[in-house]
Amino acid sequence: LLLLPLLRRFIRPQTCVFLWMLPNYLYLTHQTMLQPSRPMAVLAIPGPLMLAVCFIWLAGFVGVLGWNIFSHLRFRRRILKDAKPLTEPAAARLWEELRQWAGQPRRRCPLLVSPQVTSPLSIGLFSSTIQVVLPERHYTQEELTLILRHELIHIGRGDSSAKFFFAFCSALCWFNPLVWAAMGRGAEELELSCDQEVLELSLIHISEPTRPISI
Repeated sequence: LLLLPLLRRFIRPQTCVFLWMLPNYLYLTHQTMLQPSRPMAVLAIPGPLMLAVCFIWLAGFVGVLGWNIFSHLRFRRRILKDAKPLTEPAAARLWEELRQWAGQPRRRCPLLVSPQVTSPLSIGLFSSTIQVVLPERHYTQEELTLILRHELIHIGRGDSSAKFFFAFCSALCWFNPLVWAAMGRGAEELELSCDQEVLELSLIHISEPTRPISI
C-alpha cells in the first residue's frame, strides 16, 4: 500500500495486479512453507475456546462469501431484467469484427443494452454466462470501439475469475482490514491495466470516419 505510488512509476498495472494476488496465493497454497521451523511461542488454548474461535471464523467466511455471491446475482438479475439484444446494424457488425480481432469468434457472448446500467460492463463468472451490457445512449464509432475492446480484453484475460479470487480472499480473511484494502486495490489495478491495453491499441487509428451509433 505504501509503495504503490512509487511502483506505478516503474511497473505496469498488470504487474501491480500480480503483486496484489501473489501474497494471498502463497498464503493459500504454500502456507506450510512460510511457517518457521520451530514456533517462537506456544499458547495453550482450551478446546471449547478454540472451537468457538473456529466457529466465528467459519461464520464470517460463509457470511461474507455468501453475501458477495448474493449481491452479484441480485445485481446481475436487476440489470438483465430489462436488457435487450443490440440490434443496431453498425454496432452489431462492429461487435462481430472486434470479436474476430480478439480471437473470440465462437465464444457465446451476447451484447446487450439495459436502462439499468450507467457504464459499460461485462458480467458473469463462467465463459458460458458472460454477457456485455451497455447503457442506452449515443456513441461514436471510435467510442464504441474503445468500450468493446475494453470489455473483450477483460473477457479474454479471465478477469472475472481474478475478481472472484479477490472476493474469496476477502471472505477467507474477513477479519483482516489489510486484505480488504489489498483486494480493493487489486480490482482497481485490473481496470487500470485494461485501460492501458486499450490506450495502446488506440494508437492504431481507425481509417473510417467516426459517425454516431444509436443504441
